[in-house]
Parts: sequence; structure tokens; C-alpha cells
Amino acid sequence: MRELMDVFEKTALRRGITFRFLPAEPVISLWFDGDILDKVFSNLLSNAFKYTPDGGHITVSMQRNAGTNTVQISVEDNGRGIAETDQPHIMRWFYQGSQPSANGSGLGLALADGLTRLHEGTLSFRSQPGHGSTFTVTLPLEKPTTFLDAELAHNTHAPNDLLDDEPAPLLDESPLARTTTTVLIIEDQEEVRNFLVQKLQPHFQVSTAADGATGLRQASETIPDVVVCDVNLPELSGL
Repeated sequence: MRELMDVFEKTALRRGITFRFLPAEPVISLWFDGDILDKVFSNLLSNAFKYTPDGGHITVSMQRNAGTNTVQISVEDNGRGIAETDQPHIMRWFYQGSQPSANGSGLGLALADGLTRLHEGTLSFRSQPGHGSTFTVTLPLEKPTTFLDAELAHNTHAPNDLLDDEPAPLLDESPLARTTTTVLIIEDQEEVRNFLVQKLQPHFQVSTAADGATGLRQASETIPDVVVCDVNLPELSGL
């Protein structure tokens, strides 16, 4: 949590936001996937900064619950809060609420909720419009039953990270699929589009589009088996 919070320190200083970490214990050990929890807490912190005014406060607290053998990590802000009519729906995919953010996709909280459940944990919240929100992630201290054993994990291979400094190999280096299954990639960023083509080309017949209008036309004409679509696109949004 300290490492993740360090990323937001400059933003907090620039905007005059009081940014505090209040762990009940210096260290709490539990089983978790770092890459996944990075996404969960980065999303919660990003939302807190997005909706907290300059000069506000954001507090991250962490404590063990011995009764349930869990740990609770909370992100609390004094931002605008969530409208009561939106609160039952904010964990739904693509839901943007009555006051949608200009650059929001309605995906962040739904993704954070799903990734938390992969840890056999829960994501909950309480919010008072005009006074802020608190999001709480509850995780088991014991190893989740869904986690692979270490021996199996060592034999698995993750895809190359999109943020690697090494450029992606040229597309013609990827073997072509011997299949009739088709995929349409709708993505306006060339580097991301090429990366997706490289990864999917061994398994699908791949076609691409760089904007929403072209993508919709191609999807209607070819009826692909799979569509991989960005949300923020020129011409026509992914939604």
C-alpha cells in the first residue's frame, strides 16, 4: 500500500490534498497477487483523487479483523460522494451514473470488484452525497482456495507487459492461425492494436479497425466470432 500511495504523492502535494496512511499494524502478511491488487487499489485511489477537491483529504487505513480472519483496507475521501440513486448500480459494468466523468468508462469499479472476488474477498462502500465516500476491500488472511500451488505457478507463462521498454516484435513474426475463427480488434492506438494482433494472430483470423465507426461497419459486414473493442474511440465510442 505504501508503494502504491507513493505514486500519488506528487498529485496530493500539487493539489494541497492531505494524504494519510493509517495502518493498525506496521506489517500484515497475507496471500495475494500483486499485479491484480495493484489494479484494484490504483483504481480506488485514482477515483478518490478524481472526485476530491483541492485542499481535501484522502485517508487509507488498514486493519486486521481477528474474528473473521481477514484484513480490511479502506480508501476514504471527502469528495462529492455518490448520488443515492446511483449507489445500487455503481458496481455494474459500463455504469457511469447521473454525473459521469468526462474520461470515465464505467469499467473501473466493476473491474475492481471482480478482481477482489478472485481473491475470495469483497469490495464494499458507503457514501454520503456532498461529504465523500469510503471504499473498503476485505481480503482473507489465509491462502484463497482458487490460488495455484507454487509448483504449478512456476510452470505458467504470463504475456509480455504492455509497458515493457522492448518494442513488440514485427507482426509478420507471429505464426498465422490455421483456423476459420475470426476476431475483430477495434483500437485507435497503433502500438496497442499491433500488440493485440501479435498475440491473437496465432489463434484467429484477425481484422482491425482504428475508429468506432469503421469498427461497427466491419462488425456488421463480417460478423466476427470475437470483438476486442476499446471504450474511448474516435468517431464513435466503444459503448
